[in-house]
Amino acid sequence: PSADGFSFGFPIIAPFQIRTTDPSDPITIIEQNMDSLLISTKDDVFGVFGEGPDAIGQGPFSSPKLVGSGKGAIPNSPHLNTSIGVFYISARGIYLVKSNYQFDYIGAPCEDLIAGFTIKSAVIKESRNEIMFLLKKTNASRILIYNSLFQQWYSWDLAISTAALNQVNDMIFDPDQSGLILLQSNGGLVLDNEKTPFTDEFFDSDSGSASASSYDMSFKIHSIAAAGLQGAQRVYRV
Repeated sequence: PSADGFSFGFPIIAPFQIRTTDPSDPITIIEQNMDSLLISTKDDVFGVFGEGPDAIGQGPFSSPKLVGSGKGAIPNSPHLNTSIGVFYISARGIYLVKSNYQFDYIGAPCEDLIAGFTIKSAVIKESRNEIMFLLKKTNASRILIYNSLFQQWYSWDLAISTAALNQVNDMIFDPDQSGLILLQSNGGLVLDNEKTPFTDEFFDSDSGSASASSYDMSFKIHSIAAAGLQGAQRVYRV
């Protein structure tokens, strides 16, 4: 029976258990993937589909279905549920699992940027279509960024300090501040606000003071082939 201040509980027996096929291969991550549950062990990735038990505990979960053999998440892998799928870290690198469980090894273009680093955490900045990964090694910290709109990678080396004590160990995104909060090994917090237009300063010898100078930037991208557009499709202008 229920009581005020307490939630309903169910015994840890079938049908309230989900078991993978190999008990010797422990689960490394669990993440929602649209209307299913993604479960990964060190070796393989499984999907759990269906409604599961209802509010009164009737009906079982479906058995985990093997969807990604040999693509399992490493222990302590950061993982992130986004509108385009689930990001996680395998022994090979960064994977994206879409809602239909199509696997995309999106980390291939940035393997050289990851080499020698450990991926510690991942956050998403919806306003900029960016998925950000914090990379760390003994004397350096780096943020690797994937732009899901343009499907491009770029990186940001954190020039905080080369001392191991000052390296960034974790990060979270603060929507109220529209920026990243970076946690250093020494306990310090660094807030990186949303980027604003950059103005350079130089010393003017005539006036004896600093002056601001702005720079215009232009980007050249591939032309859009009109013949390739089928029906109603969205076109972006930058």
